[in-house]
Amino acid sequence: MHAQSNPVPASQGTTANKRGIGWLVGLTSVFAVLGVGLAVFLSQRLWGYPFWRPGLAREIAEATALTHLTILDPSNDKDCNFAKPGSRAIVSILDSDADFQNEARLLATLEARGLAVSVTSPDAGLDGSALYRQLIEADRLKPVSNEKPCLWGVALEVANASGVRTLVVGAHRFFAGTDTYQYYESVFNLREDGKWRFARERHYQYDVAGMEGILEWPTMHAVLAVAGLVVGAGLWLAGPLIAKLVRFVRRRKAAPVF
Repeated sequence: MHAQSNPVPASQGTTANKRGIGWLVGLTSVFAVLGVGLAVFLSQRLWGYPFWRPGLAREIAEATALTHLTILDPSNDKDCNFAKPGSRAIVSILDSDADFQNEARLLATLEARGLAVSVTSPDAGLDGSALYRQLIEADRLKPVSNEKPCLWGVALEVANASGVRTLVVGAHRFFAGTDTYQYYESVFNLREDGKWRFARERHYQYDVAGMEGILEWPTMHAVLAVAGLVVGAGLWLAGPLIAKLVRFVRRRKAAPVF
């Protein structure tokens, strides 16, 4: 008489399937989160922000008037006196030069608000050395050994609906021998004596060789999240195979030797 094998109850099979799916979802979710976490860490280390670039200064977003637009160019000044009268031609160059991509965001926002960037006059009396010195004294310029000390960019004097005047300085300097730039966006308030006083600043890095498009949100975060999903799914698939291999090795060791 042949022994009949007992079939596995349907309920047990369903439970096993649910357990397997639960492990799959759990592993893939954990590694996807780890992938995004790694992307956040790398983005912070590379660029200075975890996801996307910071938004513009609120003074630009709320501007109702643009009084002066001054080009900051220290090329011919050893003291980094970066105030130099601008022109329409230079402003048009800023819009198309990748080195000035962050300054161009400021100009584009003002233009979108109906403010005539291309015909706004520079401030001939702007003391660029004083602005630069205030940034140094406030310890707001990130010290890097291979970074050129001077800044290139724009100084925008704007006013809001209440008539409050503010100077927003968007400027950058680059790391020698690389395609990486450091961008600074500083806000200066107008004092009673008519001089500008440093209020706040933020900075981050960017790359002009195209790497920021790859190693930045959303590309890098999505790629590492998918990589985490693949790793989690791979471990889920490999788990049963590893368990079978371990059982096989144990049976071979336990088998009697003749």
